[in-house]
Amino acid sequence: MGNAKRTVSAKRKRQFRGNGSTIKHSKNSSATSTNASSSKIKIPPAFDEEIAEYLNVNHLLWCKHCDFYSGFSSSKKTLNCPEVNTRFVYCMRQIGKGFSAGFKLCGTLNLPRLSKTAYTNHENKLMSVISEVSELSMQRATSELLVLHPTKNKIVECGISVDGTLQRRGYSSMNGCVAALSVDTGKVVDIEIMSSYCPTCRKISKMPRSIESETYAADHVCHSNFQGSALKIEAVGATRIFQCSIVKRGLKYAHYYGDGDSKGFISVKDTYGKDSVTKYECIGHVQKRVGARLRKLKSKNKNLSGKGKLTDSFIDRLQNYYGIAVRSNVGNLSGLQQNVIAALFHCSSSVEKPMHGQCPIGKIVGATTSEHCLVAKSQTKNIKAYQMKY
Repeated sequence: MGNAKRTVSAKRKRQFRGNGSTIKHSKNSSATSTNASSSKIKIPPAFDEEIAEYLNVNHLLWCKHCDFYSGFSSSKKTLNCPEVNTRFVYCMRQIGKGFSAGFKLCGTLNLPRLSKTAYTNHENKLMSVISEVSELSMQRATSELLVLHPTKNKIVECGISVDGTLQRRGYSSMNGCVAALSVDTGKVVDIEIMSSYCPTCRKISKMPRSIESETYAADHVCHSNFQGSALKIEAVGATRIFQCSIVKRGLKYAHYYGDGDSKGFISVKDTYGKDSVTKYECIGHVQKRVGARLRKLKSKNKNLSGKGKLTDSFIDRLQNYYGIAVRSNVGNLSGLQQNVIAALFHCSSSVEKPMHGQCPIGKIVGATTSEHCLVAKSQTKNIKAYQMKY
């Protein structure tokens, strides 16, 4: 066999039919799809100038065969911002979540996501609006107190309930606030928000020392307005609220209704003079502490738990009877002591060993001790409604 030449079939060369830069669109065709956003749509100059108003909308319907066009937005706009974005950021703040949680939520639902900058801008706008609305609400609450307590002087004495809250449980939180609620109206008359954390200060501390970093630090306005342990937030916040009460609200908080925490009261009792503020205890918190102390005692002494001993239901009965005794003997210390002792013996009695000798006679004339105990038992069935009433 001879060496035959191999015949290699050459590939057929593809014919060039043009590309996107060489194709000429017809007069009636459009290079832009109908589902493109308004920022990508190029309006031909042949259209009327009135179409320019649709450049600010999210979507534009445009027929390529006629002159019909219609623009619309995906949501209502407020201050040139889509309302759906503002509501989304506000909703995340309401449930205590931030940008990262919102980013994950939109990613899971396959929805468009806001950038970090846009999210922060919406937060800042909401913050300014909420601050303004809350201040107007507290001013209206102050005006109601001025009407309820008319006086010749411009300063009105009233009572407030002061309580603080932290962002985290325990005393490791860097953020917290203290609120003052009017006892007469139940509305907030003042609030103090405190934070020991500033993100910009933390950023500056990590920057290498240079002229640029020093200039940046000099122009920086620190967002931190509190230094110290989270344990002191309530006391410091209450002090600030009391010190500016006359100048800011025209009120003198002469009565302090606390939850048993004496640190806040100690810091404000001499605000308007020596012992010028009187403290009143909340009966609900006192009643709650009785149950908390008994449960703590039972956890430390295992011999107290079990059937016929210091059970949870027994603690609840003692706690409820204690609250009734306090509310029924306001200003009567001896009566309070007698009722508390009677409640202890009454709850500890049994059929084999009755201990109703301390139980007082009921309000019904001629009622015996046993009848009074039956009345007391019937009252415990409606104890929740009784507590809600007070």
